[in-house]
Amino acid sequence: MIAALALFDIHNAVAPSPDPVVQVHQIPVCYDPVLGNDLHVLSDQTSLSAEEIIQIHCAGHYRVGMMGFLPGFGYLTGLDPRLRTRRKAQPDAQVRAGSVAIAEDMTGVYPFDSPGGWLILGHTPQRMVDFSNSHQPTLLQCGDKVTFYPISIETYGKIAH
Repeated sequence: MIAALALFDIHNAVAPSPDPVVQVHQIPVCYDPVLGNDLHVLSDQTSLSAEEIIQIHCAGHYRVGMMGFLPGFGYLTGLDPRLRTRRKAQPDAQVRAGSVAIAEDMTGVYPFDSPGGWLILGHTPQRMVDFSNSHQPTLLQCGDKVTFYPISIETYGKIAH
């Protein structure tokens, strides 16, 4: 009984945390084959053209379901079922930071150079992590909403530099 009262007091003493602020992020993506080196693989798997894949990916409204794998890597839920695909049988030893990828029923952006087993559709010049921002170093937080929009390789080059 005393333990139950102690737990009751502890739970009542903690102020409820306010609802987190949900950010909405619009992330530019260059789907040029030079940067989206697995676009043709997904096209072969789904029988969709590269243009259809890009249109479907950009039409999605995604939500950060969880963070993990690397700091700043958001697992984005809400991928259109027509784009669902398996992870690569043999992961890439090196995936560039900013690579926009899909696997299973999720999409995401690699925040750092790292190994990876997701299909790479394109690349964003958007930084996903900024450690100089000590308040919130990662762009994405759980619950945030994300959309992608296509940019040309010329625009990509201007933004990236």
